[in-house]
Amino acid sequence: NVSFWSSIRPSASRIEAYNKTAGTAVLCSERTRDLAGAGFRWGRRYAAEVKGKNEPLTVHELLA
Repeated sequence: NVSFWSSIRPSASRIEAYNKTAGTAVLCSERTRDLAGAGFRWGRRYAAEVKGKNEPLTVHELLA
């Protein structure tokens, strides 16, 4: 589905760019964190203001 991928790709790019603002190495979306399951260590949660979105994107710092 083209509309699905057209919304995912910019979000991933914006999350990646937010690493610089947050001073982190790896961030992921809330959905990705939920799907990751046990076995990961998480740091801070951010409400990332990203271009093209009306609502902040909730992203999580992956530590290990």
